[in-house]
Amino acid sequence: MKNVFISGSTKGIGKAIAVELASKNFNIFLHGRSNRDLRKLAKKIKKNNQSNIKIISADFSKEKDLIKVCNFLKKNSVQIIINNAGQYINGNIEETSLKDIKNLFQINFFSNFFIIKNFVKWKKDNFVIININSFAGKNSSENEVAYAATKHSLYSLSKSLKAEFIGKKVKIIDLFLSAVKTRITLNRKNYKELIDPKDIASLIYDLLTKYSSLQASEVNIFKNKS
Repeated sequence: MKNVFISGSTKGIGKAIAVELASKNFNIFLHGRSNRDLRKLAKKIKKNNQSNIKIISADFSKEKDLIKVCNFLKKNSVQIIINNAGQYINGNIEETSLKDIKNLFQINFFSNFFIIKNFVKWKKDNFVIININSFAGKNSSENEVAYAATKHSLYSLSKSLKAEFIGKKVKIIDLFLSAVKTRITLNRKNYKELIDPKDIASLIYDLLTKYSSLQASEVNIFKNKS
């Protein structure tokens, strides 16, 4: 399987995954909200690799854009979906508005649900779905009430899908990450101690190749303390 769709691929973790897999000759289908950023990244990747690169801009808060993405996946016979796009807000329940949590659920959960639902309508077997999750999806903290709820919902979706597709050539993998070096964490005092997105990308490549015969269901990723 060589055709990989990566949501939220113009920055951070998604960008690192795209660059890594393209360097290993996967066909990469990039998603982002900005056409400009997508074209810039595609040009950079093509300069150094022979991989086939295609782009699609879409706003996951809009159903018409999600439908466009689903059609794009089918047209390009995508076999591997990496659900990386997401948003983050912190705050306790009193500080979190209903509008905020609705918006967060749309990006972090409902968009993934919609894409997977339509993907499995035509791709009945022999596919991989990798959900980029967070330890917040397992172990909530008091200041991540909305974010943790969305990530736990994604985790529950994965568990249900694994049960639904048992016995088929299907892999659904959850990567549970501790804090990663991204724009969101840039101002943290311990930034240098956080996970490098390139290490996550290397792990995903290994899961798709070296360990492809293994059924890796949940992978916990955190930085070793030196």
